[in-house]
Amino acid sequence: MNVRLLFKPGLANYKISEVYRDKFIHNRGEKGILGKKLYPDKAYKREHRRLFGKTNFDYVIDFSGYSLFLGKVSFSSGSKEKNLLYA
Repeated sequence: MNVRLLFKPGLANYKISEVYRDKFIHNRGEKGILGKKLYPDKAYKREHRRLFGKTNFDYVIDFSGYSLFLGKVSFSSGSKEKNLLYA
């Protein structure tokens, strides 16, 4: 098993409309018609590409506490299986 520590440099590169969509999802979740419609999937995929390139992970362990950022970005990756463990 290979383990790597990753750190998030800088701020997410979202367009202004994506900032509002991200805040909506962060506060209310993806549930419902509006949540599914506003989900900024392209922004999360772009941010994943900025941070990790074309790398896909089998498992992600988030040691940052209750931040949802890593979860949102990780679930937008191209990995077939998505697991997020909070520590």
